Order: sequence, then C-alpha cells, then structure tokens
Amino acid sequence: MITMRAAVLLVLSGFLGLVSAHVRLTFPPARKYDFDFLDNARTIGPCGMESDGSVTTEFTKGADIGVTWHLAYSHRGGFRLELWQAGNISSYLAGSEADFINSDDITTTSHNVTLPADFVGEGTLRLVRHAREWGIGGGGQYIFWSCADINIVDGPSDCNGGCQADDCVNGKCTSCPHLSSGDYCQYTDDCLTSDDCNNHGECWKVSDSSYPQNQCFCEEAWYGRNCKKANPSDFSVNIDKSKFWMRSLTDDFTVYYLIREAEGEVEIAVEAASTSWVALGWKPSNLAGSCQNFPVQYRTGAGGDNPDSEPESEPEATSEPPSTGRRRRSHQLSPDLQEEDNSYYGSDYVCGQNGGDDGPSAEPEGTGEPEPEPSTEPEAEPTAEPEGSAEPTAEPEGSAEPTAEPEGSAEPAAEPEGSAEPAAEPEGQPTSGANLHAMDCMDVMIGRAKGHLGNVGDYYTRDRSTPRLDKEFYGGEDDLVAAGAKQENGITTVVFRRKLTTTDQADHDIVTGGMDLTWARGQEMGQEFHRPNSGLESCEAKDPTDYNFYRKDDIKYHGTHTNQRGVVRGLDFFVDPNAQGPDGCTETIRQGCAGSTCEYVISWAYTGENSEAVRFTIEARTDMDKWTGVGFSPTGSMPGSDAVIAWHDGTEGFVKDYYLGGRTTSLVVEDDVSNLEDTSVSYENGVLRVAFTRRPNTGDSEQDVALDAGDCVFLLTPLNGGGYSGGQVQYHIGTPLTTTRKHCFSGCVSDNQPGGGTDTSTTECPKDAGCGGASLLPSLLLVSLAMMLLKTLLG
Repeated sequence: MITMRAAVLLVLSGFLGLVSAHVRLTFPPARKYDFDFLDNARTIGPCGMESDGSVTTEFTKGADIGVTWHLAYSHRGGFRLELWQAGNISSYLAGSEADFINSDDITTTSHNVTLPADFVGEGTLRLVRHAREWGIGGGGQYIFWSCADINIVDGPSDCNGGCQADDCVNGKCTSCPHLSSGDYCQYTDDCLTSDDCNNHGECWKVSDSSYPQNQCFCEEAWYGRNCKKANPSDFSVNIDKSKFWMRSLTDDFTVYYLIREAEGEVEIAVEAASTSWVALGWKPSNLAGSCQNFPVQYRTGAGGDNPDSEPESEPEATSEPPSTGRRRRSHQLSPDLQEEDNSYYGSDYVCGQNGGDDGPSAEPEGTGEPEPEPSTEPEAEPTAEPEGSAEPTAEPEGSAEPTAEPEGSAEPAAEPEGSAEPAAEPEGQPTSGANLHAMDCMDVMIGRAKGHLGNVGDYYTRDRSTPRLDKEFYGGEDDLVAAGAKQENGITTVVFRRKLTTTDQADHDIVTGGMDLTWARGQEMGQEFHRPNSGLESCEAKDPTDYNFYRKDDIKYHGTHTNQRGVVRGLDFFVDPNAQGPDGCTETIRQGCAGSTCEYVISWAYTGENSEAVRFTIEARTDMDKWTGVGFSPTGSMPGSDAVIAWHDGTEGFVKDYYLGGRTTSLVVEDDVSNLEDTSVSYENGVLRVAFTRRPNTGDSEQDVALDAGDCVFLLTPLNGGGYSGGQVQYHIGTPLTTTRKHCFSGCVSDNQPGGGTDTSTTECPKDAGCGGASLLPSLLLVSLAMMLLKTLLG
C-alpha cells in the first residue's frame, strides 16, 4: 500500500526532464513520422504510429540484415527485435517474449538478424527498447517502441531504389550515389568534403551512429544546411550587446534579444558555457494541448494535421549572391572531413573502480545540485492519464494491429532504486486547453560551433522527441533569415534572426504579452548526469570507449541537472525585462496576448501624496465561474506567499485576502483580517475586472507579505484561475506565471505628483534583494498537483 506522502513525492518528482528523447529505427526506416518518444505510457501499441504505407523496405527471405537505430538517451536495459504479421508476433529476431538482450551493452545501436526463410509477404519489424530505470503502474516494464514496414520477397530485392539497377546485385548495392552509403545506400550524409558545403564551410563528423553523421559548419557570412544562404551584410555573431535586452537564465547561460521593427524580425543571441550544442525554444504561453496532434494524432499516430506537401530538399544555389561589401574570408577552410576528439574515456577506463555505481560524474564538476532558481526550475504539468492502458492486457488475435500492449499501463513510475528524486515520465492524451510539457509543440533553434564556423538550424518538436528540422521532417521551411555561431574559450555563441510572423505550422509567431521558453545544452563528456542513474552511471556499457556516448555536438539528451536545462514562462520579447514604468510610479504586466488582446493584465500605481499605498487593477478574460487574482511571493513559489483572489457570481463580487502557508489545502487560508481597501469587482463581456488598494507594509507580519524596498517580491499571475464553490476557491486550471523580476513598492515621488521633485521609485529592487535575472516559473503548480492528489486519495 502506498502512503499518501509517498504518493505525493512520486507525482511531484516525475517531471524533471525537458526533452527525453529515446529511440527510433533508422534501418529499416521507421514509419513516417519517426518520432523517438513513442512509449507504452502515452501511445497505443504495438507501434505508437499507424502505417500510411508510404515507407516500406523490401528484403529477400532468409536475408541477413543489419538493423540500426538512433538512441539519444543512455537508458538502462536491453532490447528485442520482433517480426509481426497480421497483428501478431510471427517470430523473435533478437531476444524473446521474456528476455531483452544486451542489457550490459546499453549504447548498442545496431544488431544483425536473419529473416525467416519461410516468411514471404508484408510484415512489420518492431524494435522494443527497455528503459529499466523506470517502471509503470502495476509493476510493468517501461518501454519504447519503433516500427518499420517491410515486404519480404522470394527472389532478390530491388535494393529499395537506393542504387542504379546495374549496381543492385543479389539484393544489395555494389556502389552508391554521392553522400549515400550502406548495403542499400540507405544512409545519407550532408557532406563528405568542404565542396559539399558550397566551399563556404567545413564538413565535420558529429555522430557515429545517427545520420547525417557528417554536417556542414559555415563561415560567418553563410548559413543553411549546406552553407548556401548568404547572411545580410549587417549581420555578425559579434553583437553590440548595448543594443539588446538581456536575460541571464543561469550564471553561464544568457539570452540577448532585439526586435527589429522595420524589418519585422527578431534577433536573438545565446551565449552559454558549452563545447557542445545549445538550444532555445519558444511557444505562446496559452497554447492549447491539441497542438500535439500535428503532424499526426498524438496517441495513435493516425493521420492528423499533416503538412500540405512532402518535405523537399534544400534547393541548390544557382549562383553565389552578389557581393555588397561582404566580409573577406579570414580563415583558411580545410577541404577534408574533420572530426573532433571525442575520446574522453580511453580504452583503459574502468567504470566503478571506486566501488558502487559511480560511472561518469555523479555530479558535474565544480558545483553541487543547485537550489531551484526562478529561471531554471523545471516545471511539472498535470495532464490527463492515458486512456486505454490502465491494466496490462493480452494482445488480441487476428486484428490488423493490436490496440494495447501487454507491457505497461498508464503512469510510468520511478523504481525505488536509483535516486531520492527519480524522474517518472507521465503524460496523457492532449486535449484542447490541456497543460503542455515544456517541450511539447516547441519551436526550437539549435546551434553548434567549431571555432569560427557555425551550424544553426530551425527545428520543431511535437513532444519530448528529439527536435527535427522544420524543412526535413515537418514539411515546413527554414525560417531563419540570418544565422551564425562561434566557440571561443569554452563559450558557444549562437546568433540568429527570424521573421516575427510565419505561415509554417512548425513555427510559432513571436507575439507580445509573453511566450514560454525552454533552454538546454549538450552534456559534456565526463560530466554526464541522469537521475535516476542511466546505464552510464550504472556501469552498464560494454567497452570502455562506449562511455563516450554524448559526443560533442551530437544532439542527444541534455541531462537532468538544473544547470543543463530550464524553463522560462511568459517572457515578452517586446518588453525590456528590467524596465520600470514610464514615470517610475506605474507599471503594467500583460500575459497570454494575441496582438493587443491579452488574457491577463495587471497594472498598479501609487496613491496618496506620499505614495503610502498602491492601487492594483486586474483584467482577466475568463468564464463567470472562474476566479482571478495575484500573488506576492518572496521566492517565486507558492508557499509563504500572499494572495488576492477575486470572483463574481453573477450577483455579487468578492475580493479576498489569503495567506498561502504551505502545500496543503489546510494551509491555504483566508486572512483573519483583510488589509485590502476600496475593493471592486465586475464581470462584463467575458472580462473579470478587479481593483483593490493595499499598503506595501500592512503591519500584519503573520499573514501578509511586505512589499517595500527591503522585501521585493515576484508577482504570481494566473492566466486561468480555477472555480469556486460555497465561497471557497478551487485549484487553478492553467499554470500561473511569475513576473520576470522582483518588484519593490517603496513609494514614489515624481514630477507628475503633488510636490514635484525627483523620482525616487524603486520599482526594480536592489541587487541585494535578489532581482537580477529572475525569471518565470510555474510557481503554484506543485501545490496544484498536491491538491489534486489529495482530492483523489480522499475521495
């Protein structure tokens, strides 16, 4: 029997990762669309992706084939390969129903199999990869699956069109077109030499398992997959930082941004301590969960909002753009394929030599696990449980495709071993308005650099799968209009421009009023970090050099340490995050905006000749039966915060003063004495309007938070408040946002007020009050989860 406390810890610990990319077949190629986060907790088995018949690979019966797959996370556990026909397992090509193989060789990404000599016709090859560090409800195994449609024929195959007919001998290619390789010419690289990079970049090998292994890194004046796009002459990776607004997400990961109004563009620069890839993603704060049904239905993989056309390869440049004072090449390019040294773990490396599970870096060097900061705290989002997988069931016989997988059920749960805070991986069927995981439906920029050369791309991800290039995978376009990157002294700088608006479904407009950001960087070899322990920390790689799993610039999992990834909620690219009001005495914050229409707006101004009080006004677009309000938090989280909650029942309005004493409903209580003055509430045309006056220091140290200069606070702003019943508020529907910095309310004397004089406002609090670079976070979410869980457990 699970205790209530254990249940709360299990739920609250399960949302640590931002992108947990895992496994997909690369040969035979997986079904379109080949996401690598198809698991038995969220997607319908046996494949998580229905077949549309567009990707089928032909083989000769009895043939020996090398099956390969992409692996982006060093999971514990092994794998098995199965051959399916008519909805049933026909045979096990590797492993068995009871056993996974190679659990002591967790970095394996290939396996040779022999197809049955008595099997002819259409079938499905399925890879099942165990993630042994997690489990699911009922003691089931947590697994990922990937399926490839195949056709096994009597005679020699046609090599699947990978090579010319004359080069297809006994079902295999004897030679391949330029950039292609493999027995069937099934693998394609971006380049082999600098010639393939338009002679404006170098060709670098960045992966030893996933294609394209070789990719172009471009000179500053050029960008694009093959360095065929010319950057504008006014573009540089060496930006003038004084012209940009700046947000420090950690002490070594900073974002600079500038709205170029005349051009209708935003320019963003990321500066991070990294010798691997860096990424920045964005999406509207009020995005609906139904976005996950693009490009196919989230749980089933059935046809969804498919792009209008198939992805096309990047068009060949017909000629070099005319030079208009273009910068002269300052470095000599190497014509040959380049490869960085990725041999951190040598052939003499012995994992666990200090005893126990002490594989690569139990903690990154130089710092312990940092305390959660508003800018870096990963978020937890409550979502509906997956349907149809509450209990393991046997696979039905005779159907075209089973609808449930015997392994698994609704919620993956952390195993007791591993870590004090293991990361379970729940999520469910997205519905309109559902809360999204940080990585769901995210428009992403990923940048990499080799010295003065850069590789910057426009990516998108539907879920926690590895982000994929818009143009290659989602049928969109590369919407970057300029891009470049450099790496100096362990610092990677990526700069790019893109249009504010876009027509691509795999891109998001840059809108006013707040967007949610994610940021991440690649793991450094020797500093890998996973909680619970992955196969690396558990010493389950076979060869010493297999521990070099996270190569530099190979886009794989970023790790679970909080200095590796984070979430910023409600960032407004159009507002200086450190700006005060126009006169230092007033300010307005807008959240969830589309154009000039915002879901939530809060404003305040000082009142009285000596600015002894603050008048707050709130406008929230919400239903009549919902509340709105604001919280005042010293830390950016709910416990220890002061809150004002208001609603209108159609007859009467209510504005109440609460103290949020902790993480249980019994500690969320109305103040004994309300210190709110001159309150008003109205509801009209879908807008709930609230106003109240409050003194910065009410003198009530027990139930009010002081707002003056010595006690600067974050504001907690609920985009979607909850309901109310019998005068009691219920938990919020949407995740509240926290202001980008702390605010102080110490009074204001300006030229516009009686007495004139100098502006003495401290709207932006002193450095010693902890404002610098503070950011947005889902501050009330943990309480919501606890409340929801308590409600369920108590009936």
